[in-house]
Formats: sequence, structure tokens, C-alpha cells
Amino acid sequence: MIEVRTGYYRQIRKYREKGYHAIAISLMVPRWAVADIDRRIFSLAPTQSILDTLPDEALYTKRFREEVLSKADARRLYAEEIEHYARMAGRDKAVLLCYESAEKFCHRHLVAQWFKDQIGLEVTEIRKEEMQ
Repeated sequence: MIEVRTGYYRQIRKYREKGYHAIAISLMVPRWAVADIDRRIFSLAPTQSILDTLPDEALYTKRFREEVLSKADARRLYAEEIEHYARMAGRDKAVLLCYESAEKFCHRHLVAQWFKDQIGLEVTEIRKEEMQ
């Protein structure tokens, strides 16, 4: 298994410098970050309708789990979308990216918990201090 972590776009260049395969899991990607994205997994992105429920985190979480995660296959996504492409790029670690900083609510934290619950994959947030 490769190491899978979560992070946010503002740190993307640092993640890449540290050897992470950069995977976007958001509906949109900041224009300035597009060139640094290695892969996109649209099936782990919230829909605009789900995004529109913010700032109600409870409703957002409920809908994201029901409308996105319940329809996804964690084992397949890990094997075919994360591990496969990271290894093809010669990397042994990947970072799942979205917009919010580490301390803010973000769907990538829901995705991380889902991977742990579904397939036992521990996915933790990369902290700024790790990138120093």
C-alpha cells in the first residue's frame, strides 16, 4: 500500500516537492494549481448542491455521505485511482486535495474517515510543519 494523506491546494507545490502524487477531489481546482495536479477523482467531489448547504456542516456531512460516499467503492478507488496512478508516476505516496486549510471543516476529512471505515486505510492530514 502507498501512503495516502490529505492536504489543501495552497500547499500543493510543497507536497509535490516532498514526492506526493497530487490528487484533486474537489468540484473545481484553483486555476493557479491546475498544472500541479497529477490526477482528479471526480467521484469524491461534492456536488454544487451539496456545497450550497454550507455553512450547515451537519447537513453537508449527511448529504455527502448519502449522495457521494455511499455510491463509491473505496477498495476500487484506492487500487485503481490512487495507488495505480501514483505508482505509474513513480511515487509511493499521494495527497488528496481540496480548498480548506487543515483546521477548517472540509469534505476531505470525511473521505479520510470513509477510507478508514471501509478498507482500514489510515489517511491523515499533512500539517504545515511537516512541509518545512
